[in-house]
Amino acid sequence: MLVNNAGFGVIGAFVETPQSLFEDVMNTNFWGAVYGCRAFTTQMIERGTGGHIVNVASAAAFMTQRNLTAYSTSKAAVFMLSECLRAELIEHGIGVTVVCPDLVNTNLTRNTEYVAPSREKRVARRERAQSIYRRLHVEPERVADAIVSAVRHNRPIVTVAPGAKARKWLSRLVPE
Repeated sequence: MLVNNAGFGVIGAFVETPQSLFEDVMNTNFWGAVYGCRAFTTQMIERGTGGHIVNVASAAAFMTQRNLTAYSTSKAAVFMLSECLRAELIEHGIGVTVVCPDLVNTNLTRNTEYVAPSREKRVARRERAQSIYRRLHVEPERVADAIVSAVRHNRPIVTVAPGAKARKWLSRLVPE
């Protein structure tokens, strides 16, 4: 079993986010998952005994949100990577699950980069994000339990927390 769980966040408007920071988010969040899959998929296939890959994306992959362009794009790419790999690897007995939690009680939001034209706006964005995070976060153990269950039952997509489930369905019902 392989679990790719890497990420860092960026909150800020697309036009205010430096290209280098956008690339850093893609390198960590998306390319990190690609490199992890590349490192182990061939070995799993050659071994011939199946296996399972878990890529941790985010509920941010489901819906557009202001000021989350870099982060959401990187996690949507992880989502699609996982879906494509699932289709390719099923013939080898390898399952692939993409996990899309909502806000998890980790250092992610504390280590998020806040981009804004002024220090005051950066502080305001940080305070707003931290306030939402404190109210809506889920514990890591809940995500871990969901991952174990998903692997046992070979589920393709797992949402964790009511907000993630709502975003998934809203994005399908009302995509605009």
